[in-house]
Amino acid sequence: MNVSYWTKVCRVCNIKAPSHCKKCQQANYCCRRHQIVDWKAGHDKLCAKLADLGLKERIEAKNKSKGPKKDEEEEEEIYKGFLFPEYEIESEDEPADEDCDSNDDDEDDGKKEKEEMEKLKKMMVEKKAGCLQDVEDKQLEEAAKEDDDEAFTAFKERIKRRPAQILRQEI
Repeated sequence: MNVSYWTKVCRVCNIKAPSHCKKCQQANYCCRRHQIVDWKAGHDKLCAKLADLGLKERIEAKNKSKGPKKDEEEEEEIYKGFLFPEYEIESEDEPADEDCDSNDDDEDDGKKEKEEMEKLKKMMVEKKAGCLQDVEDKQLEEAAKEDDDEAFTAFKERIKRRPAQILRQEI
């Protein structure tokens, strides 16, 4: 299915093209820059021929200019620097991490949380919780430098498995 059936698209980048070549009125462009690129890529030769033809002959010539697959490959090579790389979007399950068992992690997290809560309660009784007056600046700077963000570390591990993935969704 080709989008150019419903709307005019740029010959270079295939997005909506509000303008067209003034001479042949067959090539569409999204901007002046792409018109110049296409002109240098060979539209100047085709344009002169199309301008001299009638409507029916223009359509036939345009269809011929699309030509066989070889021409499409040449066009792709010419416009390569102007297009973003195309990738296929697949919907599939993400492979499980074989290195660790998620149940063990959940149990460890629960134990750690209980231990931390007990420490907090003990500090609150001793009135040391929430008070940083006795802490030196060096200790605060060292604590700020530590990169122990568990969520970010888990995210980095997850994306390491499939770095080309563009979207992750947990259901």
